[in-house]
Amino acid sequence: GKVDAVHEKCDDGVNQSEYGGCAPGCVFGPKCGDGVVQSKFEECDDGVLAGEYGKCASKCILGPHCGDGIRQQDKGEDCDDGNHVNGDACNADCRVSGIN
Repeated sequence: GKVDAVHEKCDDGVNQSEYGGCAPGCVFGPKCGDGVVQSKFEECDDGVLAGEYGKCASKCILGPHCGDGIRQQDKGEDCDDGNHVNGDACNADCRVSGIN
């Protein structure tokens, strides 16, 4: 439960965290912002978390993007029905498409 600075990066007394805490070996476990996607816990992780269009936002969730169901006209989306399906009125690239 005490960090031995010479040998340990962390020590919470248990050191069994899978994510966001102290892992076995008294090292920090994977966490949001480390630049590695832990798919069990994160949608994305670019290490920056700026939340720009098409990028990763805080808490490792996707920022605004094509397919989120919100039309981002300033980012070139004609439509956004949130389903990423081609063949309906709004295709997977957020462009209006004809229906056969």
